[in-house]
Amino acid sequence: MLEGPYRAVLDTFNIPDERFCAVDPGRDYLLDEAYIVSFLDQNKLFPETIHAFADHLLSAWNVFDEPETVGVFASRQAIAAPRRRIHNFEAIEPILTEAGLQVVDCGSLPAPEQARLFRAARVVVGGHGSDLSNVLFCRPGTKVLVFESQFSVDTTRHLGLKSLCEVLDLDYQVVIVPTEGELPPDADIFDWKNPEIHTWISRDYRIDPHDLSELLKKTIQSL
Repeated sequence: MLEGPYRAVLDTFNIPDERFCAVDPGRDYLLDEAYIVSFLDQNKLFPETIHAFADHLLSAWNVFDEPETVGVFASRQAIAAPRRRIHNFEAIEPILTEAGLQVVDCGSLPAPEQARLFRAARVVVGGHGSDLSNVLFCRPGTKVLVFESQFSVDTTRHLGLKSLCEVLDLDYQVVIVPTEGELPPDADIFDWKNPEIHTWISRDYRIDPHDLSELLKKTIQSL
């Protein structure tokens, strides 16, 4: 969190290095006093704070009137599977390119460059994941197509991004797709004590090439 794109965000606030403490998840810590700053529920956001944060970063990185592009596909293919990657990515990559979408690995790009790409995009496509938090930089009205598993929707894990898009006045659409392997029909999806249940949010997706082609044609024609 103190490197790469994440650090670029922190640096916009001019916080000195001595105020940062990187915590090793493999160790235990005893704190005399701590203030944990977080949303109580990621599905309930504060619109004024979201807009102020977006405006702050856009200004700090001088990202404003970017020339419009058709859009971007936020790829997770560089992450070790399973992690909500596209299992049959080779079959859909030509479709994305033909539609005019730029395939990007957000994690490999500097934060300002990610902001510019999403600011310019008229369409954003990607699977459920933190890389899509870059919709923070999109212009109002941008179309956002998010691949989700049925498990994610049934357990309301998709609502965080949906809420963010609503706050930002983006045209959000959830696209439910099958995953590699399916839960047994009698599985209790809310049995969080079962470690296997937690793994289902990370299952890789399978995208039907024909369905994706038709969806993108319809989406782009409506711009």
